[in-house]
Amino acid sequence: METRNPKWRLLVVPVAFTLMCLLLAVFTWRMFGGATPLQAHGYRVTVPLPKGDNLYPGADVRTAGVTIGTVSDVERVGSRATATFDIKPEYAPVRAGARVVLRLKTLLGEGYIEMAPGSLRDPIVPDGGRLSARQVLDPQRFDDVVSTFEPQTRRQLRRLSAGMAEALRGRSRDLNGAVSNLAPATESFAGLLGILDAGERDLQTVISHSADVFDALGRRTGTLQAAVTAGNDVLAITSARDQELGATIRALPPFLRTLQGASTALGAMSDDLGRAASTLKPTARRLRPFLEAIDVASAEFRPLLHKTTGVLRAGTEGLPTVPAVLDATRETFPPIWLAARHLIPLTSLMSANRNAVSGSVANAASMMNTAFLGPGGEKLRGASGVVTFWNETLAGWRKRLPTHRSNPYPKPGALGELGSKGRLESYDCRHTANTLYLPPTGTGTPPCVTQGAWEFGGKSAYYPRLHIAAP
Repeated sequence: METRNPKWRLLVVPVAFTLMCLLLAVFTWRMFGGATPLQAHGYRVTVPLPKGDNLYPGADVRTAGVTIGTVSDVERVGSRATATFDIKPEYAPVRAGARVVLRLKTLLGEGYIEMAPGSLRDPIVPDGGRLSARQVLDPQRFDDVVSTFEPQTRRQLRRLSAGMAEALRGRSRDLNGAVSNLAPATESFAGLLGILDAGERDLQTVISHSADVFDALGRRTGTLQAAVTAGNDVLAITSARDQELGATIRALPPFLRTLQGASTALGAMSDDLGRAASTLKPTARRLRPFLEAIDVASAEFRPLLHKTTGVLRAGTEGLPTVPAVLDATRETFPPIWLAARHLIPLTSLMSANRNAVSGSVANAASMMNTAFLGPGGEKLRGASGVVTFWNETLAGWRKRLPTHRSNPYPKPGALGELGSKGRLESYDCRHTANTLYLPPTGTGTPPCVTQGAWEFGGKSAYYPRLHIAAP
């Protein structure tokens, strides 16, 4: 048995392993919203909430979509809760007139706090102070909205939900496959937005005139019913002739392929055919036998033409009512036009950032298009992703590190300039004078260059401002 002290080289591995386990535990605790042990807290405000069942420590506190702090503690008493916020130093202090509401971040019910800043004339809430319960707004939830419906409507919604659950039961693979194949469907989305943006005035004209159509529909319900009845008759006649119609549709693809080949050949022979037609004019009488042969061959199509009599009769009765139906649609277009005025600025912004929008949708589809082998060699589909972290996620900093480069409002085409400029322009560079608590990793820190104002909607600003479209 050895009685000598172990050499220091033998202690390196267990000590390093212990430190790695400790760092991994702290990192995991921070990722799930926990606070770093012995960490000093910043400016804190306590707010009473009427409902806080979806709010947990670590949730975001946001203003206009910008995260200004986090929820450090939630104390519940029944359905009520008292939440404590840690506000970032650059957004402190909070005014007594600030408004607070609990909102949902995702469909899974993850909550966060939306705070509207008060007036600068309002008094400042001291560190550790408390906002009044009058400043907290009640959240509008889905069940609150549904509870305003009639009992019959709520029963129909329950039946609809049960039917959707039954329809999707056991079809998770099909649903994953459909989501994973969204990329081809979204490739032309940017082009569609560009077309809508280019035809903005025409779209506004169509929407403004649609009110007259719905107005005429509302005044002439009898005519509309007659048109619907006539359409039902057309569909009934078509259903009665489904075998003949199916045979015709099945015969159309080979006929169209043959016709396409013939038209291509005719296009190549157009010059020769022109000269041949000029030559055939004196001998046109000799074409009669050929025309008679064509008439004999057309007898195969005559039964189908005779059976379309009912369809033509129904069309003769129903088509005259179409102008009256269009005149009756005027009343419903004003609300559609009002909704479109709110939608037009959003589509304009998406059109300006069409590459980023289509790229995000394509990335989501690519993440969902993962295939792997399961038990028994069965091919399964799933989602894939890579969790990234950097030096700012290793600990909580009171201020941004001077090596931080971020831009929450990149101008259109900013990502496309990375190859030429070799850097991402920042929203601002005021943090570059902060203390460097942790050196950067990699080859170094790129210079901080501000993006500056960029033009959207005819106005130059540091971030886009959406306004309702003019009538």
